Amino acid sequence: MPIATTRTGAKRDALLKAEAAEVLATDEEDVVERVLGLTAGRGAEFVFDAVAGPGVLDLARAVAPGGTLIEYGALSGVTSGLRTGAFAPAVDRVFGLDEIVEAHRYMEAGGRVGKIVVTVDH
Repeated sequence: MPIATTRTGAKRDALLKAEAAEVLATDEEDVVERVLGLTAGRGAEFVFDAVAGPGVLDLARAVAPGGTLIEYGALSGVTSGLRTGAFAPAVDRVFGLDEIVEAHRYMEAGGRVGKIVVTVDH
């Protein structure tokens, strides 16, 4: 059952028309309580979050055991922490796109501490 979220109920009709089975207004109701209620206490199998803001904590609590939370955007501006230096990513090694095979081998070796970054020049 697809459950859509929006900050307020203003978009409820449009989301229902787009085939959401239910619409939760995150600023107006308890997301965790509603998701658990709609799923008989189990939680959501898959949660897709394009915002990556403070609400992700509630979304994580609404995921079923063994479920998946997918963060695919940063619309909340969390990337500003990278620009200001508040977040310091742990980068183990940087590869160019022409080194992708080597980067994959390095990843498979499992000895890294931090993230492997592949740069793409335009």
